[in-house]
Amino acid sequence: LDYLHYLRQALLSPLQKKGADGASEAVQLLDDYQLIREDVDSIMEISVWGGQADPYSKLDPKVKAAFTRAYNKEVHLTPYSLQFGGDNGDNEVQESEDEGEGVKLDAMIKVREFKEG
Repeated sequence: LDYLHYLRQALLSPLQKKGADGASEAVQLLDDYQLIREDVDSIMEISVWGGQADPYSKLDPKVKAAFTRAYNKEVHLTPYSLQFGGDNGDNEVQESEDEGEGVKLDAMIKVREFKEG
């Protein structure tokens, strides 16, 4: 948690100083640290304490949109997005589909039936 303040500042600094032009720098930082877009929201939420104002929420919506567009425009590899294992990986997927029968047996999911007509 000690480094979150510095990581937050490193992400926000190019966006605050350069606006939409700093979006590519912020995206590059995410790639360097193998973070995804959702991690930015988590970092901002965790690194702001009690009465502090959230600096990300003070950014211009156009800058936030440019950052999101810059992120979505590129392909980002993350360590957990890589799948290894060849045949073993295929078998695991098959087993997990057969295990629970999905939505019908899950008590937390309500299936809506649509009426025709």
